[in-house]
Amino acid sequence: MSKVNWRKSATKDVRPFFGAASLEGSVDAAEIRLYEDAEFSGDMAFVIEPQDVEKLSIAIRPNLNPAALSSEAIKKGDLVLAITALQRFMKKTYVVATLPVSGKLPEEIVIGDEVLAQLGGGTNLTVEVALCLAKRLPKSAGSPFLLGHWLSKKTFALRAPKLAEDFDIQPMDDEAWKQIGWPAKTL
Repeated sequence: MSKVNWRKSATKDVRPFFGAASLEGSVDAAEIRLYEDAEFSGDMAFVIEPQDVEKLSIAIRPNLNPAALSSEAIKKGDLVLAITALQRFMKKTYVVATLPVSGKLPEEIVIGDEVLAQLGGGTNLTVEVALCLAKRLPKSAGSPFLLGHWLSKKTFALRAPKLAEDFDIQPMDDEAWKQIGWPAKTL
């Protein structure tokens, strides 16, 4: 596994929920662990080498910010923490867990091997941790109201290495071409 220092991402989603702005950073401290013996990481993009796919043992540590959850507009009982795994190429999404925020949340949430098998093994996978509405609320300007509206979200991207990263082109001089039986000045 290697870390990705930079990845192209979409521009920030514009959410018109100024009534729930205090909840926006609730899951920013969420972390992911890719292998059983690895440490949890807050990084959001990873490259999974083909030989490491079988060793994947993904777990999420939600690390919800309790101070951010004390919103006056939306009560804790109206919120749920949702963990989803998504494979864009297969157009499949699997809801791993939906946990009420008002109760005690587990320290870590494991994404099982059966989920990874349904989503192609674990590469080119997107894991999302989101704070969502657990029920429909009365409509109010600037506040979320639909069941499932997400208020805070963190996305972890797991991808396979690009072929160009594995194909190392080395220039050869005339002498090297002659040694392998080709004429000089071969391109």
